[in-house]
Amino acid sequence: MEGVFFNVDNGYLEGIVTGLRNELLTSSNYMNLQQCDNLEDLKLQLSTTAAYGSVINTALANVNTLSSKDISTVIQENFYKEFKYLLNNSNEGLTKQFLDYVRYSYMIDNVILIINGTIHERDTSELLAKCHPLGIFDTLPTLSVATDLETLYNLVIVDTPLAPFFIKIFGENSVDASKQLTDLDMEIVKNRVYKEYLQHFKEWIQTSFPDYDPTNENMTEFLNFEADKRTINIMLSSIEYPDIINLELKKEVIPEMGKLYPIGYQQLLGSTDLDYESIKQIIESSVYEYKGIFDDSENKTLEDYFSAIEMDYCKDFFTQQFTLSSFYAWIKCKEQEIKNIIWIAECIQQDQRDKIGKYVSVV
Repeated sequence: MEGVFFNVDNGYLEGIVTGLRNELLTSSNYMNLQQCDNLEDLKLQLSTTAAYGSVINTALANVNTLSSKDISTVIQENFYKEFKYLLNNSNEGLTKQFLDYVRYSYMIDNVILIINGTIHERDTSELLAKCHPLGIFDTLPTLSVATDLETLYNLVIVDTPLAPFFIKIFGENSVDASKQLTDLDMEIVKNRVYKEYLQHFKEWIQTSFPDYDPTNENMTEFLNFEADKRTINIMLSSIEYPDIINLELKKEVIPEMGKLYPIGYQQLLGSTDLDYESIKQIIESSVYEYKGIFDDSENKTLEDYFSAIEMDYCKDFFTQQFTLSSFYAWIKCKEQEIKNIIWIAECIQQDQRDKIGKYVSVV
């Protein structure tokens, strides 16, 4: 019966997502891309795929000297149009709210990018060109006038959906709101905002969908993983910058959720002098899934392991029906596919063939 109700609201969109999933590049597509001699060959190969055949030639027809940036712009814009189609055709209830929550992370990233660029006196138009299209909103260009948190919030953030994630920065333990922002301030702000975002998103999922709904189960698991990624990266950074990322700051920026929470969380924040081996031992012993993520014998980075785990989640979600988590899985797979294409394009452009196969498999 639940499937019937899901199909009433989302059956059409689920069919669209299934079609988009089937258009993701295959292993043979990637093999063909790796064998390209130059970016024109890469463009030709992409034009033969279902995902990019109708857009790549048209968009790049008048480009004389092709660059990896040109290819990146086209495939990012294509992703934006596909996502926008889902958003525009979603009902005004949970589906639209869900897709809006997905967009918020891109909006946060764009805010941080603009402010960081402003601190370093970068040109606003140059910064806007680097923003992710999914995170563009009306007041984003005005961020360039904000050099302190008070201006940032009152002029730009307060009237956006991001306001609930920023408001706690002005609490008791906040960064001085009138202080001129630095790179360090913005890194702290980013982590605090993401903590609030993940906790809000998880709370919304768990109050909007019943416990037995696969959307609840799958998205809770994925958001917990996202929280753990941030926890692990912050803990590792604290080894390098112990005077800056002290115990008090870690408690402010590390999400109070995840598979590491509460036991691993308590162990990680229970001491001020944890070294790399101690952090590794706590993480691997707390969550079986994370055993081996610190192994660098295969020349893999921590981010490579995280991406592989993420893709495993997505593959699992794609096997299920009547759940919005399949929408999220497609978005994450598309993100990774775009990263892969850009990586291959840059390796070709910079003639670094020995690194061209270092991407994360999507399907």
